[in-house]
Amino acid sequence: MPLMKVIAESLRYISEKAVEKLTEQVGKVVKTKIRWVLTVPALWSEEHKHFMRQAAKEAGIITETSSSDLLLCLEPEGASIQCREDSEVALKETMVKDSTVMVLDCGGGTVDITIHKLKCNPDERFVCEELLPSSGGCDWGSKFVDFAFESFLCELFGEEFYEVYKKNAMARLDILKHFEMLKRKFDSAGASRSRMQLSYLGEDLSATKLGEFVKAYNEK
Repeated sequence: MPLMKVIAESLRYISEKAVEKLTEQVGKVVKTKIRWVLTVPALWSEEHKHFMRQAAKEAGIITETSSSDLLLCLEPEGASIQCREDSEVALKETMVKDSTVMVLDCGGGTVDITIHKLKCNPDERFVCEELLPSSGGCDWGSKFVDFAFESFLCELFGEEFYEVYKKNAMARLDILKHFEMLKRKFDSAGASRSRMQLSYLGEDLSATKLGEFVKAYNEK
C-alpha cells in the first residue's frame, strides 16, 4: 500500500481514539478547537515534515497542510520537556538555566543524538537552544538488532529451513515478539542466560532437528 495511506489511516485511528477519550472525560469536544502535536525525529528533512502534515490532512486532523492546529515537535525537544516535567525531583533540580544536556533518543529505526543548552529554570516555561545539530544513524535503531538476530537464525537453520521459518508468518512473528522481550531484559554484564523459545514453529522444528542444527552450527 502507498506509505501516505498507511500513515494517514494510522493517524486517523489515533486521533479518533483521542477524541473518544476526551469526550468521555470532558463531554462535548469541538474538533476545530484541538491543537494536535506530532513528534518527529530531529534528523528528518523539511520534505519529511511536509509529508507528515500532508498525512494529517488526509487523516482529517487538519484542513490545510499549513494549519496552525498541527504542531510538529522534534522528539529530542519533547524528551527534554518530558524529563523536566515528569522526572524525579532530584533530576528536575539539575536542569537549571545554562545547563548543557545531551539527549539520546534510541528508537526502532533511528538513534538521534542532540545537545541542548537550557535557557530556563525548572519553574519557568521550557526554552532550549540547540548547540549542535542533531546527528546519529538511520540504521542504529533496535529493529536492526532484529535483522542481526534473523541473520543468525539463517546461519543456524541453513537456507532451506530458514525459508520454512520465513513462510510461517505467525510463528515468525511470535519468535520476534519473544526476542523483543529478551532484548528488554538483556544483561550486558552477561551474568544471566536468556532462554529463546523456538517451539512456535511446532512440528516443523522437532527437538531432534534443532539438536542437529545446533551441533552443525557449533562444528562450524
